[in-house]
Amino acid sequence: MVNDRGASSNAKNGDHEGASRSEVFTSHRQFLFSFTHTFIKVTKLMGYEPLTKYVVSFVVLLQISLAILLRQTSPLSFTFIFCAYAVGGTANHNLFLAIHEITHNLAFKGIAPNRLFAVFANLPIGIPYSAAFKVCLLSLFCVLTA
Repeated sequence: MVNDRGASSNAKNGDHEGASRSEVFTSHRQFLFSFTHTFIKVTKLMGYEPLTKYVVSFVVLLQISLAILLRQTSPLSFTFIFCAYAVGGTANHNLFLAIHEITHNLAFKGIAPNRLFAVFANLPIGIPYSAAFKVCLLSLFCVLTA
């Protein structure tokens, strides 16, 4: 169905059918107020997270400690396989996500400390992922916005 302004409306839905103009504006005003209020709450959560550096440091030290402790263990033993799969896999995933957050400069207030900390977080992974991640992220952004 097309209204008098040429825009199509959904007669089945009938969100504002039979409502007066002031009721419609009141409901829109209430929605905009709640949306703005929620947006302000969310923006207060944005910014760097001071606990990130402690969690990442713990996970890096955990990975290095396990590597040192298991250096004499057979790679086919249950202990080695369990530690590699459960502990190592979880820790690696944690570090990949942490590097993602760090490249958005969320671990420290400055850019240089975040870059250095991303390299530190990348130590147990073995592949220099943190240096290439920012470049890949920027190139993906350039492709998406073009």
